[in-house]
Amino acid sequence: MNSFEKLKNHHDQLRSEVDITPFLEWYDTRIALWQRDIIDQPQHAASFRQLIKADREAKQRMIEKHSALQIRVSMQLMHEEMSIKTSLSLMTPVNADKGELCSMCMECR
Repeated sequence: MNSFEKLKNHHDQLRSEVDITPFLEWYDTRIALWQRDIIDQPQHAASFRQLIKADREAKQRMIEKHSALQIRVSMQLMHEEMSIKTSLSLMTPVNADKGELCSMCMECR
């Protein structure tokens, strides 16, 4: 793994650990404001409903992207851990004769 990949993995790991709750609450606040504006300005209700829909979709995308990032990072960490364990186990004479590979992931094969 080159230094760029290591840096990217580290950056992804940091991003995956961020609590996105404040960002989700921000969307909830905006949606609540748009809903209040529908009551206050019913003549613009259609526009506010579009804004509500767009904010709900953006919030859902954020949740999905963050979840995907967390999964990717956990898979990467699992792969690295299994690679280290496999490397160590292959150093022993017993396992070296068997030619064992990491059975947990396909990247080692």
